[in-house]
Amino acid sequence: MDRTLDFGVGVLRRPRAADAEHITSICQDPAIQRFTRVPIPYTLADAERFIEATDERWRAGTPATFMVEVDGRVVANVGLVHLDVEDGWGEIGYWTAPDMRRRGITTAAVSRVCAWAFENVGLARLQLETASGNTGSQRVAQRLGFCKEGVRRSAAVLRATGGMPRERTDMTMWGLLPNDFESRK
Repeated sequence: MDRTLDFGVGVLRRPRAADAEHITSICQDPAIQRFTRVPIPYTLADAERFIEATDERWRAGTPATFMVEVDGRVVANVGLVHLDVEDGWGEIGYWTAPDMRRRGITTAAVSRVCAWAFENVGLARLQLETASGNTGSQRVAQRLGFCKEGVRRSAAVLRATGGMPRERTDMTMWGLLPNDFESRK
């Protein structure tokens, strides 16, 4: 597989050791900490572990996590957070730097990873879950043709950030099949 995937406004590429400080900075964002599973607090050591784990997957032939680079700057991460090649499905996860949201970059990058997963990995299904308050991720799912499949009530605990208390939240399950993805083009 190529080291990079072009998606029009940027490239998706393998994480590098030099990305660690920038990843650490982005992952300080309260929304990323609230709606994803990044450690809190997120440290440089966390970013280095993430890069090493991702590198191991790439070396094993499963390049399922990509850094999103626009104009030479890492602005997001998109990956298959769960991948079951035998059963033919994967779960997409992503985060985006706060100053790069609402520009279509995340939608374009996730779309390219979906195309890659269907075409190169041979998946029959992609899914993602969004917390009830994560309207940005819900909009990305809708734009890409993911079908809302249901709500898992009180399925996750949003972690405390910025003095906010921990709270249970509903998680919406979204599914995308190759035909759904192709028909939206």
